[in-house]
Amino acid sequence: MAQNTGDNNINKIAQTKASKGIDFYALGNEPFWSLDMDFENEFQFKNLDGLTIIVPSVKGIKAMDAEVTRYRSINDTHEIIIQVQRQDCSDTMSDIIFDYKVNIDYKKIKEKNYIRLNGCGNFVPDYRLHNIWAIEGIDNKNLKEIEFIKGQPYIEINVIENRISGHDGCNNIMGGFRYEKGSIIIGNLAGTRMACPNLEISNQISKTLSNKKIAYDFIDGKLYFFFQEKTLMILKNID
Repeated sequence: MAQNTGDNNINKIAQTKASKGIDFYALGNEPFWSLDMDFENEFQFKNLDGLTIIVPSVKGIKAMDAEVTRYRSINDTHEIIIQVQRQDCSDTMSDIIFDYKVNIDYKKIKEKNYIRLNGCGNFVPDYRLHNIWAIEGIDNKNLKEIEFIKGQPYIEINVIENRISGHDGCNNIMGGFRYEKGSIIIGNLAGTRMACPNLEISNQISKTLSNKKIAYDFIDGKLYFFFQEKTLMILKNID
Protein backbone atom coordinates (compact mmCIF):
# COMPACT_ATOMS: atom_id res chain seq x y z
CA MET A 1 0.00 0.00 0.00
CA ALA A 2 1.47 3.36 -1.05
CA GLN A 3 1.82 5.97 1.66
CA ASN A 4 0.87 9.59 1.10
CA THR A 5 3.16 12.50 1.96
CA GLY A 6 1.58 12.98 5.36
CA ASP A 7 2.12 9.32 6.31
CA ASN A 8 5.76 9.49 5.23
CA ASN A 9 6.34 12.71 7.16
CA ILE A 10 4.75 11.41 10.32
CA ASN A 11 6.81 8.22 10.15
CA LYS A 12 10.04 10.20 9.78
CA ILE A 13 9.11 12.30 12.79
CA ALA A 14 8.23 9.21 14.83
CA GLN A 15 11.48 7.43 13.98
CA THR A 16 13.50 10.50 15.01
CA LYS A 17 11.60 10.77 18.27
CA ALA A 18 12.00 7.05 18.96
CA SER A 19 15.77 7.34 18.60
CA LYS A 20 15.72 9.97 21.37
CA GLY A 21 13.59 7.94 23.75
CA ILE A 22 10.49 10.12 23.35
CA ASP A 23 7.15 8.45 24.15
CA PHE A 24 4.72 11.16 23.00
CA TYR A 25 5.21 14.34 20.99
CA ALA A 26 3.03 17.26 19.98
CA LEU A 27 3.32 20.24 17.63
CA GLY A 28 1.42 23.48 17.23
CA ASN A 29 1.34 26.40 14.83
CA GLU A 30 0.34 30.06 14.97
CA PRO A 31 2.54 30.33 17.01
CA PHE A 32 4.81 27.33 16.51
CA TRP A 33 5.63 25.20 19.55
CA SER A 34 6.80 21.66 20.25
CA LEU A 35 6.47 19.20 23.10
CA ASP A 36 8.44 16.00 23.78
CA MET A 37 7.28 13.70 26.59
CA ASP A 38 9.61 11.03 27.95
CA PHE A 39 7.44 9.32 30.55
CA GLU A 40 10.46 7.92 32.41
CA ASN A 41 12.39 11.19 32.62
CA GLU A 42 11.11 14.61 31.62
CA PHE A 43 8.79 16.72 29.48
CA GLN A 44 10.30 19.41 27.27
CA PHE A 45 8.34 22.33 25.77
CA LYS A 46 9.79 24.84 23.29
CA ASN A 47 8.46 27.82 21.36
CA LEU A 48 9.82 30.12 18.64
CA ASP A 49 10.64 32.86 21.14
CA GLY A 50 13.44 30.73 22.50
CA LEU A 51 11.60 29.62 25.61
CA THR A 52 12.40 26.09 26.79
CA ILE A 53 10.57 24.57 29.73
CA ILE A 54 11.87 21.26 31.07
CA VAL A 55 9.83 19.70 33.86
CA PRO A 56 9.89 16.28 35.55
CA SER A 57 7.67 13.62 34.05
CA VAL A 58 4.47 12.96 35.98
CA LYS A 59 1.74 10.35 35.78
CA GLY A 60 -1.28 11.48 33.82
CA ILE A 61 -4.74 11.70 35.37
CA LYS A 62 -7.41 10.20 33.14
CA ALA A 63 -10.89 11.66 32.92
CA MET A 64 -13.71 9.38 34.06
CA ASP A 65 -16.05 10.05 31.15
CA ALA A 66 -13.80 10.89 28.19
CA GLU A 67 -10.58 9.80 26.48
CA VAL A 68 -8.64 12.66 28.03
CA THR A 69 -5.46 12.54 30.10
CA ARG A 70 -4.12 15.53 32.02
CA TYR A 71 -0.51 16.07 33.11
CA ARG A 72 0.57 18.86 35.48
CA SER A 73 4.23 19.44 36.28
CA ILE A 74 6.37 22.28 37.66
CA ASN A 75 10.01 23.25 37.97
CA ASP A 76 11.68 26.16 39.77
CA THR A 77 10.42 28.73 37.28
CA HIS A 78 7.39 27.40 35.37
CA GLU A 79 4.22 25.37 35.61
CA ILE A 80 2.81 23.48 32.63
CA ILE A 81 -0.47 21.64 32.18
CA ILE A 82 -0.79 19.25 29.24
CA GLN A 83 -4.13 17.83 28.16
CA VAL A 84 -4.14 14.96 25.66
CA GLN A 85 -7.47 14.05 24.09
CA ARG A 86 -8.19 11.13 21.77
CA GLN A 87 -9.46 12.95 18.71
CA ASP A 88 -8.24 13.08 15.12
CA CYS A 89 -6.35 16.35 14.77
CA SER A 90 -5.24 18.09 11.57
CA ASP A 91 -2.04 20.08 11.56
CA THR A 92 -2.75 23.49 10.02
CA MET A 93 0.57 23.68 8.17
CA SER A 94 0.69 20.23 6.58
CA ASP A 95 -1.45 17.31 5.44
CA ILE A 96 -0.67 15.27 8.54
CA ILE A 97 -3.53 13.82 10.59
CA PHE A 98 -2.58 13.08 14.20
CA ASP A 99 -4.39 10.77 16.62
CA TYR A 100 -4.63 13.25 19.50
CA LYS A 101 -5.64 16.82 20.17
CA VAL A 102 -3.29 18.53 22.62
CA ASN A 103 -3.83 21.65 24.76
CA ILE A 104 -1.01 23.25 26.73
CA ASP A 105 -1.34 25.87 29.47
CA TYR A 106 1.88 27.28 30.89
CA LYS A 107 3.01 30.21 33.04
CA LYS A 108 5.81 31.42 35.24
CA ILE A 109 5.45 30.34 38.87
CA LYS A 110 4.87 33.92 40.11
CA GLU A 111 2.29 34.76 37.45
CA LYS A 112 -1.46 34.17 37.73
CA ASN A 113 -2.50 33.81 34.09
CA TYR A 114 -1.69 30.88 31.84
CA ILE A 115 -0.84 31.03 28.17
CA ARG A 116 -3.01 28.55 26.22
CA LEU A 117 -1.72 26.77 23.11
CA ASN A 118 -3.45 24.20 20.89
CA GLY A 119 -1.92 21.52 18.70
CA CYS A 120 -1.81 17.87 17.71
CA GLY A 121 0.17 14.89 18.91
CA ASN A 122 0.96 11.20 18.62
CA PHE A 123 2.44 8.44 20.70
CA VAL A 124 5.76 7.24 19.32
CA PRO A 125 5.35 3.60 18.27
CA ASP A 126 7.48 0.81 19.67
CA TYR A 127 9.35 -0.34 16.57
CA ARG A 128 10.12 -3.67 18.23
CA LEU A 129 6.52 -4.62 17.44
CA HIS A 130 7.09 -4.09 13.71
CA ASN A 131 7.48 -7.73 12.73
CA ILE A 132 5.80 -11.03 11.86
CA TRP A 133 4.72 -13.01 14.92
CA ALA A 134 3.67 -16.66 15.11
CA ILE A 135 0.90 -17.23 17.66
CA GLU A 136 2.26 -19.95 19.93
CA GLY A 137 -0.40 -19.82 22.60
CA ILE A 138 -3.83 -18.37 23.34
CA ASP A 139 -5.69 -18.44 26.66
CA ASN A 140 -3.21 -20.98 28.12
CA LYS A 141 -3.58 -23.29 25.12
CA ASN A 142 -0.51 -24.13 23.04
CA LEU A 143 -1.08 -23.98 19.27
CA LYS A 144 0.64 -26.46 16.97
CA GLU A 145 1.20 -25.99 13.25
CA ILE A 146 -0.23 -29.40 12.37
CA GLU A 147 -3.59 -28.47 13.90
CA PHE A 148 -4.34 -25.89 11.21
CA ILE A 149 -4.95 -26.19 7.48
CA LYS A 150 -2.86 -23.05 6.79
CA GLY A 151 -0.19 -23.88 9.32
CA GLN A 152 0.82 -21.89 12.36
CA PRO A 153 -1.42 -18.83 12.88
CA TYR A 154 0.48 -15.55 12.73
CA ILE A 155 0.01 -11.79 12.68
CA GLU A 156 2.12 -9.13 11.06
CA ILE A 157 2.20 -5.87 13.00
CA ASN A 158 3.00 -2.85 10.84
CA VAL A 159 3.58 0.16 13.11
CA ILE A 160 4.27 2.43 10.14
CA GLU A 161 0.83 1.91 8.59
CA ASN A 162 -0.95 1.03 11.88
CA ARG A 163 -2.10 -2.23 10.33
CA ILE A 164 -2.39 -5.86 11.47
CA SER A 165 -2.66 -8.74 9.01
CA GLY A 166 -2.07 -12.47 8.92
CA HIS A 167 -4.16 -15.61 9.31
CA ASP A 168 -5.77 -17.59 12.13
CA GLY A 169 -4.80 -20.98 10.75
CA CYS A 170 -7.86 -20.98 8.50
CA ASN A 171 -8.91 -17.48 7.42
CA ASN A 172 -6.97 -14.35 6.61
CA ILE A 173 -7.40 -11.54 9.13
CA MET A 174 -6.74 -7.84 8.82
CA GLY A 175 -7.50 -4.58 10.58
CA GLY A 176 -6.13 -1.40 12.06
CA PHE A 177 -4.77 -0.32 15.42
CA ARG A 178 -3.30 2.68 17.17
CA TYR A 179 -0.48 2.76 19.65
CA GLU A 180 -0.20 4.00 23.21
CA LYS A 181 2.71 3.63 25.56
CA GLY A 182 2.89 -0.10 26.36
CA SER A 183 -0.39 -0.91 24.61
CA ILE A 184 -2.01 -1.32 21.23
CA ILE A 185 -5.67 -0.51 20.68
CA ILE A 186 -7.02 -2.87 18.04
CA GLY A 187 -10.26 -2.29 16.16
CA ASN A 188 -12.48 -4.96 14.69
CA LEU A 189 -10.49 -7.50 12.67
CA ALA A 190 -12.11 -8.48 9.38
CA GLY A 191 -11.45 -11.79 7.69
CA THR A 192 -12.35 -14.37 5.10
CA ARG A 193 -15.00 -17.00 5.92
CA MET A 194 -13.69 -20.42 4.94
CA ALA A 195 -14.79 -23.48 6.87
CA CYS A 196 -11.86 -25.45 8.23
CA PRO A 197 -11.04 -28.08 10.83
CA ASN A 198 -10.37 -26.63 14.28
CA LEU A 199 -12.41 -23.56 13.33
CA GLU A 200 -13.36 -22.84 16.92
CA ILE A 201 -9.74 -22.05 17.85
CA SER A 202 -9.23 -20.06 14.65
CA ASN A 203 -12.26 -17.91 15.38
CA GLN A 204 -11.05 -17.42 18.93
CA ILE A 205 -7.93 -15.66 17.66
CA SER A 206 -9.87 -12.89 15.93
CA LYS A 207 -12.29 -12.60 18.83
CA THR A 208 -9.44 -12.36 21.33
CA LEU A 209 -7.69 -9.57 19.44
CA SER A 210 -10.64 -7.51 18.18
CA ASN A 211 -11.85 -4.32 19.84
CA LYS A 212 -9.45 -4.36 22.77
CA LYS A 213 -6.77 -2.27 24.36
CA ILE A 214 -4.02 -4.86 24.74
CA ALA A 215 -0.99 -4.37 26.94
CA TYR A 216 2.21 -6.09 25.87
CA ASP A 217 5.67 -7.01 27.07
CA PHE A 218 8.74 -8.76 25.70
CA ILE A 219 9.71 -11.72 27.90
CA ASP A 220 12.53 -14.15 27.11
CA GLY A 221 12.55 -13.09 23.45
CA LYS A 222 8.80 -13.54 22.98
CA LEU A 223 5.93 -11.08 22.74
CA TYR A 224 3.19 -11.39 25.35
CA PHE A 225 -0.27 -9.83 25.03
CA PHE A 226 -2.25 -9.04 28.19
CA PHE A 227 -5.80 -7.90 28.86
CA GLN A 228 -6.81 -6.87 32.36
CA GLU A 229 -3.60 -8.53 33.65
CA LYS A 230 -4.52 -11.85 32.05
CA THR A 231 -2.20 -13.37 29.44
CA LEU A 232 -4.07 -13.46 26.14
CA MET A 233 -1.39 -14.64 23.71
CA ILE A 234 2.22 -15.66 23.43
CA LEU A 235 3.90 -14.84 20.12
CA LYS A 236 7.28 -15.61 18.59
CA ASN A 237 9.13 -13.60 15.97
CA ILE A 238 9.36 -15.52 12.68
CA ASP A 239 10.59 -12.75 10.36
